[in-house]
Amino acid sequence: MRMRQLGQGHRVMYFAPSEVHKKITEIASQRNLESPIQAADVLRWAINETQFSIAQSIPLWQAQGFSYHMRQEAWLRYCHSSGGNGDKLLEKLKERESQTLEEMYGFKDTSLTHDYMGTDDNESLVAIRRKRDFFGTLSGNTVRLLEEREREVAQETEKEKMVELPASAKAAEHVLSPSLRDFIHEGKEPVPGTDIIRAIEVFQKTSARKDMVDGWSERLLATRDFACTVEGSDQNLDDYLRRVSWVLSSVRSSNSTICWVIISPYEANEYIQNIRQSRFVRLNVYSPKVSEDMTSFEKLDFLSISAAPPGTPNGFLIRELNIFAGQLCLTNRREYERVCAFLGLYLEAAEDDDEGEIDSNGGFMSWERRMELGIGGSPFRRNPVSFVQAVLKLRRKGGGYLETHMGKLLRAIQLHEEDFRYRRFPSVNVVRADYPIVNFNSV
Repeated sequence: MRMRQLGQGHRVMYFAPSEVHKKITEIASQRNLESPIQAADVLRWAINETQFSIAQSIPLWQAQGFSYHMRQEAWLRYCHSSGGNGDKLLEKLKERESQTLEEMYGFKDTSLTHDYMGTDDNESLVAIRRKRDFFGTLSGNTVRLLEEREREVAQETEKEKMVELPASAKAAEHVLSPSLRDFIHEGKEPVPGTDIIRAIEVFQKTSARKDMVDGWSERLLATRDFACTVEGSDQNLDDYLRRVSWVLSSVRSSNSTICWVIISPYEANEYIQNIRQSRFVRLNVYSPKVSEDMTSFEKLDFLSISAAPPGTPNGFLIRELNIFAGQLCLTNRREYERVCAFLGLYLEAAEDDDEGEIDSNGGFMSWERRMELGIGGSPFRRNPVSFVQAVLKLRRKGGGYLETHMGKLLRAIQLHEEDFRYRRFPSVNVVRADYPIVNFNSV
């Protein structure tokens, strides 16, 4: 690259880490203690480092040259000869793959540390030794060389992660729901039927259906267009679940939410103008909180679209929606306690009388014992932990979640207040290195 007008108003500034700056300073001090660092000092450092790197590589280069010459001689000697010399040629061509610790690091007989000699009149070998002597390098049979050669001939295993893509399937055609239209235009509360179902029924065609339990709300609904993503009534939907992005909420005059309907992006796009004018529903953007630093959308107050006033979210529906969508992180300990109460998980240490009433899978306490203790708030009579774990696995698509809040909660690991404090990296002060400006004119 041509550096025009260098020294005529243009200057070059070098930036270097502390260890490099220290070496350059040492080089400059050998020249003149009073003079600052100049470009010549930087160039001297670069040349010295290059020479040192070459000298360090000479033993390996020498060993490779000797090895090549030895194989060349073996090829000329055994290749065209007969009499079963193929095995001898193969032995000469093989490179030894590994050495014992004693051979590499133990005491060696000096008589065994000589180089491959060959014939003294061989020009290639003489040139290699001359180049070695020029750099002042000793015999190549050193520990460092042996380590380098060990790495060079070691068998490297290359692992490539293969992602198994879902089987090809034909996308289902979009169908608008009449009940959804009435819900938007008239505020008529949808009833689970043919075109609108309970949200939890989306998992009926997945591997999670074997762990399903009763107790889920009939106020959290989903349209058929949201649930049906591919054609085929017997199609397993493990790999074709649609993520939750749009939720329609209905508000009574008392501002209490009566039901939520999860809709598909297609339906949101088709009904967007009607929703803008509706006095009965609100369209809410939603996404599950899957990391601690992510904003929570569970209050459904982010980019809401409607002419109707916002309502007060129902706590049960919030928690059920979060579980349905695959939320992994909770906002605070209070919410953690509410989720445990919703799932029927016992937080405290079990008494002797309660040990038989608490399931080891997540710490679920039986319905009867909860009623005796006056612990309400859970609609489940059977342990829902296995089903929730299956839902999170499907939503994560093979990704891990055990170290998240929900992962620990479902394994009956007690969480404390400090577990909900997002740990940010400490701030780093950027310090400008005041290295001198070097003018090439002074070189």
